[in-house]
Amino acid sequence: MTLTKTLASIAVVALGALSAQAEMYISDTGYDWSGLAQGITSSSKPAMEQAHDIYRWLTENISYDTTYSIRTADATYENRRGVCQGYAELYYRIAEAIGLRSHIIFGQSKDKDGRIAPEGHAWLFVYTSGNSGILVDPTWGAGTVDDGVFTRRPNEEWFHADPRWMIFSHFPEEEAYQLLDEKVSYDEFARIGRYTPSMGLYGYDPAVLLADERAGRRRELPNFYSTQIDEYTTAIQVPTERTLRVGQKYTFYFKGRDGVRFAATDDDRFEKSTAMTTNGFSVVEFIPSQAGEVSLCATTNTDQKAEWTNLVEYVVAQPTASETAALEREHPMLSPALRSMPNFHRSGMEHYKVDAAEILRQIRAGGIRELPKFYGSVDCRIGQVPWSGVLKSGESYDFELFVPAGVEIAVVNGEDWHKDFRNNPQTGGTVVNIPKANRGTIELMVQTDGRRFTTVLQYRVE
Repeated sequence: MTLTKTLASIAVVALGALSAQAEMYISDTGYDWSGLAQGITSSSKPAMEQAHDIYRWLTENISYDTTYSIRTADATYENRRGVCQGYAELYYRIAEAIGLRSHIIFGQSKDKDGRIAPEGHAWLFVYTSGNSGILVDPTWGAGTVDDGVFTRRPNEEWFHADPRWMIFSHFPEEEAYQLLDEKVSYDEFARIGRYTPSMGLYGYDPAVLLADERAGRRRELPNFYSTQIDEYTTAIQVPTERTLRVGQKYTFYFKGRDGVRFAATDDDRFEKSTAMTTNGFSVVEFIPSQAGEVSLCATTNTDQKAEWTNLVEYVVAQPTASETAALEREHPMLSPALRSMPNFHRSGMEHYKVDAAEILRQIRAGGIRELPKFYGSVDCRIGQVPWSGVLKSGESYDFELFVPAGVEIAVVNGEDWHKDFRNNPQTGGTVVNIPKANRGTIELMVQTDGRRFTTVLQYRVE
């Protein structure tokens, strides 16, 4: 699409009392914008669709001017970049050419850290039906600027933004453009936190947040990566508090796009999403077991070593003594005392259905400095075995497994194979005894294919 210069500037027509001040600052133009406008949208479309088409074109084609010098519609179009006034003026000109009314709003905005930007900001009110309309910020919808570098990330967050969300980051010079029944003063705007429209997708109510902020009740919220969230999921339901507690179960719901996997992690643990629920959500359940951070993340890579992208981050508070005790009582596998042991292997221990509470009891008693090594995923369950990974030479040890009928087990100590077993009448398990352990290693093995034996546990003998 190309534009042709006109011989005279297009006159600006006042559309109402509210627009008078704003339109005084709209730069003259030397273009006829009708060709560009008709290439972007259609005069036959409803006003809302026209407004969205123009927003989307700007966010996908105009970059932010990090030299902070390009401000007019003409220069912004010619350079394909501009500051917020350039975005707003270009939107205004394209909309005007298609018969869509809009006003440019000037005011103040807050940066991502909640500080009021000293240079001011510009966005728009676009009429979509009679005298009613929507708030639009194509500058923020185009991407982000970090350390003087613009990164294009077109998003829908700042199209048709709810005024109740908008007031947390946009303060118009003309009070009426707040579009709120109860207006916010500049002092209040400076004091309240910075929340964004995407927060509504996660269950937050802007009216409640605003009331809390006005009353001096500041909420600590999780760190949401809204752009990344939009890339991986169409809807989420997650805890809305920033601080999580050790021992409590938290459930995260994600309605993922095709091929997306979700997980929760605190670096030491990685809980992947379960199968889809009946309403189309993937579910991740996570019980924090230590102070630190918990991240909800996603990937489209099916590789086991896939890189994961953070979507939401939480902080886990330092646990109280009662919380730690409850965690160990209800979820002994998650006890920090057990998880910190050398050779701890949660997936293997859960697969073999080991008694984590008994292992934890022995750790507390001081008899274990490391666990045995867990191997494979053999079809069996581990019963009563030594839970110290280091055994003493010359000692006698029993090893119990629960295996399918007809399956043999063996305990191998160096070159010696011990296959004589007895049944434990109290538990129904199969027990193999080593009467005198030799230095080296001991492997507890199960016959998996009629002949070959596979290691389940391995010990050191000193």
